[in-house]
Amino acid sequence: MLIFQVNIDYHKKADATMRRKPPHGSTKNMQFLKKVSQTFGKCIKDARRSKGYSQRDLAAKVGVDYTYLSKLENDRADYPPKDEVIRSLIEHLDLEMDLANLSYLAGRITPEDSKVIQQLAKTYQDKMPVLLRKMQDPAAMRQLLESEDDHH
Repeated sequence: MLIFQVNIDYHKKADATMRRKPPHGSTKNMQFLKKVSQTFGKCIKDARRSKGYSQRDLAAKVGVDYTYLSKLENDRADYPPKDEVIRSLIEHLDLEMDLANLSYLAGRITPEDSKVIQQLAKTYQDKMPVLLRKMQDPAAMRQLLESEDDHH
């Protein structure tokens, strides 16, 4: 099982985590994800620094404004990066992770996850406000997930 950050509110950098397999997990990707049981931003920042790029250098290579790259690195962006940006980051930073896994780490929602979310929202419509409040409380989410692990 791997840890990834749930980007509940990109402004507030939610600290909640969930245990889940990445969407497409080769052994190499899974090993890399274990190393980066960190945020998308930290992964990008560390890789950029190891390549010796400034934020402005990498932003120019990737085709984004350096202020947006800074927000991504600090997990403060208003929205996850597009697939084209993630592909470019993988290419320019020589990341050992494929698009699906890095997108997942960045907080992008897969079509499959979107369907699950829609179904849950329909099924538990009256409970959604409570769930959303819980998800914004990192301590409550940790407690919820830990109690779920105890049952398995």
